[in-house]
Amino acid sequence: MTDVDGFVRHLEAAYRRAWEAFCSGELHRDDAVGRRSAC
Repeated sequence: MTDVDGFVRHLEAAYRRAWEAFCSGELHRDDAVGRRSAC
């Protein structure tokens, strides 16, 4: 088994960065562009 605690900390850090980007509108803009191109 891998280092579970280290893996969880890695996921938490990645999630926190993604959430901060979402809150700042970066992911929202990218997602909106992706949805428009998909339609």
